[in-house]
Amino acid sequence: RGFVLSNELLDEFDPVRVRLVWRKGYSPSPRMCTECTSYREAHVLHSIDATALEALLQPNGILGNGTIAATIEDLTWEGRMMTCGALTTSALRHAMLTVVEDLTPSERMSCAPMLLCCFPFLLAVNQALQYHHEALHPVHVRRRHEPDDARELVRLYRFHLGNLNGTVPLAKQRYRQVRRLAAERGYEVEKTLLSGGLPELLPGRL
Repeated sequence: RGFVLSNELLDEFDPVRVRLVWRKGYSPSPRMCTECTSYREAHVLHSIDATALEALLQPNGILGNGTIAATIEDLTWEGRMMTCGALTTSALRHAMLTVVEDLTPSERMSCAPMLLCCFPFLLAVNQALQYHHEALHPVHVRRRHEPDDARELVRLYRFHLGNLNGTVPLAKQRYRQVRRLAAERGYEVEKTLLSGGLPELLPGRL
């Protein structure tokens, strides 16, 4: 028996789940199931193209009212603090410093004064952990791979850095505000926000 859930209903849930991961061919033992290190807490993180956000917030450039009102600059700052705040563990700090070693001067300036950009680094770590749950172990973080002698996290970071240029991460409350604002503008605007395809309505998407 199953249930069909709408996007609106899913939006109201706290987007957190816990997964148990293990290597292929090595099923978890009862002892392993009691170890916290075997578990990962996964979060849903929404983001929006900056051009789409700017268009949605016209003409006054503000999202929300009263004490929760925010400009585009406020939303950008909130998104940066949210993603950087998720990188405070010792393992992630070590991985961050290792990645920075291989970055060019221009790459290091992308999010100055930060050593690197937190959002693409967070996505790079997440992708690495999808395939190998020990990806943050210092041995794996520092290992270089042929043929270009590159570290895996550096390669993933550069990939996401290129794809996320001009993208603003949104906290759950801000995501809901953006969705409701788009719905107020009409069905086609909301549809374009979710799936793109009509730049004359909205030059970007979630």
